[in-house]
Amino acid sequence: MTVAANSRCFDVPECLGDGRREFGDIATQTCPPRGVGHRILSTLTERGMAVQDAEPGFRTAIAPEARAS
Repeated sequence: MTVAANSRCFDVPECLGDGRREFGDIATQTCPPRGVGHRILSTLTERGMAVQDAEPGFRTAIAPEARAS
């Protein structure tokens, strides 16, 4: 995995921040190809670090106090 690919893995959760984002916004803001962005979000969701809501979009599942450390 390249440095750029590793960086993308961190860009996606940072993009989620404290709010909900639609997939297209995440892909546009973090600039990975859509397939890569989808795989990163799928992995984050499977690992409990992101949540896909009933409404369109994703949000972080990491508690705010944990993100502040």
